[in-house]
Amino acid sequence: MKKLEAKKINQERILVNYFQYDNNGNKIAVQRTNYYEVYEVENTKFRHSFRMRELYSYAVKCWCPSTAEEHWLWIESRYKDKALTAIASTFRIHENIIPHIKCLKRQGDLLICEMEKEVVPKGPVRPLTADEYFSLLEAES
Repeated sequence: MKKLEAKKINQERILVNYFQYDNNGNKIAVQRTNYYEVYEVENTKFRHSFRMRELYSYAVKCWCPSTAEEHWLWIESRYKDKALTAIASTFRIHENIIPHIKCLKRQGDLLICEMEKEVVPKGPVRPLTADEYFSLLEAES
């Protein structure tokens, strides 16, 4: 992102309630502050010369809570103005199962839903809202 001369355009933080597991597999509640930043990159900075409809691309920068390393996820331009909405938008799911999600677990771009009951995914797929995502998020690494 440094080579692309990305420019920070938005940042937000949120206190998240997580669970960690001890050596015996018991859940331990912890709270952490997660930080997210949205960056803008001029599409002309990319090496490959191809025609793009938009002048800019956007990425959200986040930090792994277990390693404190930074990670980048590309996002759609419509989510660029709110960093929390941007990170939530990376979790896409069938609308009919959202009310039945017990919790979310994330490892980088691997997204896991623990369900209250089995539900057959049907209908439209949509991103979670920031409120849905952060109220359900239980573990990250």
